[in-house]
Amino acid sequence: MKSKPILAIFIFFSVILLLFLGLYSFLKSGIYIPSLTLGSVKIQEFYLTLDKKLNIVIDDLQILQDSQSEENEQDLQENVNLALRILKNSEIFLNLIGDVEIKKIIYQDYVGSAFARDNHISVQMPDWRIEIDLFSSNDDINQIRVHFAEISYLPKQISITGAMDYDFEEKNILLRGALSIRDDFLFNFHIESNFEDIMLEGSSLPFGYQVYTDILQDFEVIQSLSKEPKEWILENIQGDFQITKVTSKGNFSAKNILQSIIDNLYIEVKISTAKIFFQKTLSPIILQEINGIFHKGEVNFSLVDPFYEDISLQGSNVSIEHIFEHPNLNINILTKTRLNQKILKILEAYEIQLPISQKNGNVNAELQLSIPFDEREMSVKGRFVAQQSNFSLKGFEFSTTGVEVLLKDNFVAFENMAIETLSTPKIKGSVSMILDTQKMNMQGKLQANKLVLFDDGEILNLPPQEIPFFGDFKESVAINFPTLPLELSLGTETSIHIQHLLNLSPYSKILQSLDVRDGHLTLKTVDFKNFTFKAGVREHNLPILTQTLKPLTPLEFSGNFDTQGRAEVFSSDGLIHIKVSDIITLSLRDIVFAFSSKLDNDKSDEKEIELPKAIHIQGSNITLFMLERQLPFNQVRLEVSKQKNLSGTLKNGNSTINISYFDKVFAIHGEQINEFLMNKLLGESAVKGGKYTLTGEYKDGVFKGNVILKNATFKSLVGLQNIIAFLDSAPSLLLFKSPGFDNSGYKIKSGSINLEISDEIIRIDRFEFDGSSVDSQGAGVVRIGDGMINFHVKIAAFKNLSTLLNNIPLMGYIITGQDGSFSTFLEVTGTTKDVRIQTNILKQTIQSPAYLLERILKTPMQFLKKND
Repeated sequence: MKSKPILAIFIFFSVILLLFLGLYSFLKSGIYIPSLTLGSVKIQEFYLTLDKKLNIVIDDLQILQDSQSEENEQDLQENVNLALRILKNSEIFLNLIGDVEIKKIIYQDYVGSAFARDNHISVQMPDWRIEIDLFSSNDDINQIRVHFAEISYLPKQISITGAMDYDFEEKNILLRGALSIRDDFLFNFHIESNFEDIMLEGSSLPFGYQVYTDILQDFEVIQSLSKEPKEWILENIQGDFQITKVTSKGNFSAKNILQSIIDNLYIEVKISTAKIFFQKTLSPIILQEINGIFHKGEVNFSLVDPFYEDISLQGSNVSIEHIFEHPNLNINILTKTRLNQKILKILEAYEIQLPISQKNGNVNAELQLSIPFDEREMSVKGRFVAQQSNFSLKGFEFSTTGVEVLLKDNFVAFENMAIETLSTPKIKGSVSMILDTQKMNMQGKLQANKLVLFDDGEILNLPPQEIPFFGDFKESVAINFPTLPLELSLGTETSIHIQHLLNLSPYSKILQSLDVRDGHLTLKTVDFKNFTFKAGVREHNLPILTQTLKPLTPLEFSGNFDTQGRAEVFSSDGLIHIKVSDIITLSLRDIVFAFSSKLDNDKSDEKEIELPKAIHIQGSNITLFMLERQLPFNQVRLEVSKQKNLSGTLKNGNSTINISYFDKVFAIHGEQINEFLMNKLLGESAVKGGKYTLTGEYKDGVFKGNVILKNATFKSLVGLQNIIAFLDSAPSLLLFKSPGFDNSGYKIKSGSINLEISDEIIRIDRFEFDGSSVDSQGAGVVRIGDGMINFHVKIAAFKNLSTLLNNIPLMGYIITGQDGSFSTFLEVTGTTKDVRIQTNILKQTIQSPAYLLERILKTPMQFLKKND
C-alpha cells in the first residue's frame, strides 16, 4: 500500500526534473526574439540566456510617444505609486536575473543605454547619467529604499545624490539628498509627502556670484519670474550668496502641483560683502550683508549697514512685488546727510532734477521709489527735513533756519522756507514754491522782509512785501519776478536783469540821485564778487544833453564792478567813461553838460539824498548849459562832494572860469574871458574883442554879479542900435556921434556892470563905460516875461575936445562945465523888440547960454579953488 504514494512522488519529481532539465537545456541554449512590442515600448533583438542567472540583452528599446498621454494622464499619486512598485518588483526581479543590458534606448531625440546587475541600475544618455541602488527592508516587505548614487545632468554639470524611502502601506515617501552644480554649489534638501501634501525644506552652502548668474537663472522658479525683475536681480545684486532656508508646501489635489509648490515657496538668502547697483550710472551701494526673502510673489531685501559712497543708508530697504505679473521695484532710501551732488545724482538717475544742493549741515531724507518694470509711470514720495543749513541754488547761496521739502512724483514742494542769502541780491524772508521736475519749471512766492542789491542798498532796497515768481531750471535756473520786474538767471554764470528801472526807481538811491527814470540793467557774475553789466537809460534827467539841448537818450553803458566798491563804466559811443575807486571819476567828451536852472531844486522840505561817493569830473570839448546859455569849453575840471557840493575850473583858450556850489549857493569867477565866450554868456554876438572878468553868485533863484571889461566893442546890445539910430535922426544930437560910438559899435576902454538876474527880471544896478569918445553910465531893468525895458542912461561926448580945453586954464570949465564933457540923459523904454528913446536935449540947448554965463561968473572962484 505504501509503495503507491512513494511511486507517485517519485514519478512527480521525475517529471519536474525532466521539465527543469528541459527548461535548463532550453535557456542554456538561449531565447531570441527579433522584434517585440509591448504597449508603447518596441523592442528589437531580444536575447535571454541562462548562466547561473538569467541574462537579458536588448539591442534597441524604443519608447514610443503616446499622443493621448496628456489627455489620459493618470493621477500623479497613482503614477508615483506605480513607479515605486515597479522599482520594488525590479528589485525582486533583479535578484532572480543576473545582468540586463539595453544597448540602445530611444525616446524622441534622446538615445542612451542601460545596464543592471544585482541591485544596481546604470543609465547612460547623451545629457544624463544615472546610477541607483535598490534595497528592500529586511523587517518590512512594504518598504523600499532607493539610493541615488548619481543623477547627473551633464550639460550643466548638475548632480543629485541621496536616498528615498517609501512605505507602500503608509504611502509615505521621504527623500533626502544634495544637489550640486560644478562643485561650486551644494544644496541640501528634504522632501516628504503622503501623496496628499508635499513638504520641501532645504539650504545651501555659500556660493559665488558667478554661480548665481550662470546657473540659478535656469531653475524653474527663476524661469517663472517675469523677465525684467529677473534681469534686475541677476544684474544688480552682487556678493557671496547662501540660501539659508527654503520651505514650501504643495497639494496633490491642485491642478498644477508644481505651481502650488512655487506659490507657497519661501526662500531666505544671505548675501555677504554685497553690492547693489540701483542704476548703471550710479556707484553701487556697499553692504555688510543683504538678507533677502522671497515669498508669495514678493522679494524683500533688508540691507545691513549699507553705504552709498561714504553716505550711510541705514534703515533703507529694497523690495520687488508682484514678481510673476506686473512686477514693481520698490526702493526706500533713508539717510542723514547733506543734500549734495551724491544724493542729487541718485535722484537724477530716476529723472528727478533738483536745482538745489546743500553746502553744510545735514538733512533727514526719506525717499520712496516705486518703479514698475512695465510701461506704467514711476511713483515717487519723499521728505527732506533740514535745520540750520546753507544751500546753493545753482551757485546762488542762502542759509535757512529750517526747511521741510515734500516730494510727490514729479512735484517738489517747499513751504515757508526761512532764507537769508549769502550773496547779492541780499534777501531775507521766507519762500514757498513748487517745482515740477518733469516740466522742469517752478512757481511760488517770496515773502521778503529785506531785498537789497548789494550791502549798502544804493542800487536797490525794497521794503517788506510779497513777491510772486516763476521760472524754470532746464539748463540754468531762470527766475522771473514779474511785479518788479526782475529776472534772475543762475548757473555757471549768474545774471540779474532789470527790465524797467522805472518800477524800481522809488527803491533805488542811486537811480534817484542820478534822476534815472527808466531803462534796463543786466548784471552778470561767476563768483558774486566780481560783476560785469550792461545798462540802457531810456528816460532820465541827467545833466547830459545833445547839441540840440535834448536829453541824450538812449544811453547805453557797459562795465564791471566788484563788492569792494571798485567799478569802471563805458558808454557805447565812447563819450562817457566812469571809474570808481575811492572817488568816482567821470570823463566826458564832446557832449553838453547842463546845470539845472534852479540849482537849489526848491526841495528844502525833502531829505537831501547824498551821492554814494565824491565825483571828479574831467572833460574835453564840453559845452556847459547854464543860465540858459551854452558855454563851450575845451577843458573842464569839476569836483562834486557826496553832499553835492561842487567846485571846478572851466577853460576856453586863455579864458578861465572858476565855479563852485556850496550850501545852495552857486558862485562864478572868470578872468581873461574872451569875446567868444562872452558872447555865449550874453546869448548873442554883442561884443567884439576885449577881455572880461565875471564875478557872481546864484542863490535863492537870483544871480548877482559884476562884469569888468577892457578894450571891448559893443556891437549889439539891447537898445544900442536904437540909441545910435536915434542920434542919427536928431541933428541936435549929432555931436554925440563919433568914431567910437557909431553904427560900427561902441568902443569901450574900460567899464563895469553890476547886475542881478532872477526868473522875472534882469536888473542892472549900475553900469559905467569909459569909451574912446563917449562915456556912458546908467541903470535899468529888463522884465524877462514880456521883454519890457526901462533904463536911465547918461552919455557924454567930445572927450578929446574937453581934454584939449582942460589943458587951457579956466577955458575947459567955462565951455564944458565942471565934469569936463558935453552930456545928455536918455530914457530907454518899450520892449526888447520895440525900443523907445527919449532925451532932454532940447531943454539943455535952451538952457546952455544961461549955464555958460553962470560958469563965466563962477570962473574966479574956480580959479581960486585950483590954486588952493
